[in-house]
Amino acid sequence: MANYKIEYIDIAELTPFEKNPKVHPEGQINKITKSIGEFGWTNPILAIRHNGKNIIIAGHGRVEAAKLANMGEVPVIFLELPYEKAMAYNLADNKLAELAEWDEQKLAELIQGIDKELISIIGFEDDEISMLLDKLNNIVEDEVPTIQEAKSKYGDIFGLGA
Repeated sequence: MANYKIEYIDIAELTPFEKNPKVHPEGQINKITKSIGEFGWTNPILAIRHNGKNIIIAGHGRVEAAKLANMGEVPVIFLELPYEKAMAYNLADNKLAELAEWDEQKLAELIQGIDKELISIIGFEDDEISMLLDKLNNIVEDEVPTIQEAKSKYGDIFGLGA
């Protein structure tokens, strides 16, 4: 396993991957900018050095957010990957994250515990949050039915009371 160090690079020295298939809408960039302002840099840019350029592999949205916030330097980890493998990583980094699923009850409980001032920077839309919290508030624990002792024989059909 390779050891990488974080370098602080001037944004102007970074080149976006021209074939990056991810699009970062303005609303997302604004949320990333607010998140960086609140939490700081928690996830460095991943890049490779190729043909005299520092090509961004992962973190295009974070770079755009840093530009919006007029930051001069950003933390970068330079991967020691050949160009073709780095491009495959670009896809893997984005697609593999999409394959995760939410445990909606845990998500709602976590959101419910977040300070209202921070809700706007966690990336969820207001209607998503409302839906999740409504679901959480409507969860009613079902009573566990009692089991009556009975002698049964093969073929008997049992039902649980309402």
